[in-house]
Amino acid sequence: MKIVGADKLDKFKKKHPSSRVPLDRWVMVVKAAKWNKYGDIKLTFNSVDKVGDIFVFNIKGNDFRLIAEVIFQGNLVIIKNIWDHKTYDKKQLK
Repeated sequence: MKIVGADKLDKFKKKHPSSRVPLDRWVMVVKAAKWNKYGDIKLTFNSVDKVGDIFVFNIKGNDFRLIAEVIFQGNLVIIKNIWDHKTYDKKQLK
């Protein structure tokens, strides 16, 4: 898969250094993946949730939430945002 918006991850990693290794791992796994449907993502990341057309990935044991759109036909993962757990709860994306 191709990742769009990875610059958001770089900014987040600077603000939250403990996210660096888990986010780098997430990027590596996503780039190697070939997803055709939600079930494929779920097999790769068991804790991922689908909220409407958006996917919420738990990062670092649920300390961080990565919000992304996945365009299966284009093999794209578009990073919309990444928040710490507290900010995510405030946004009430659920």
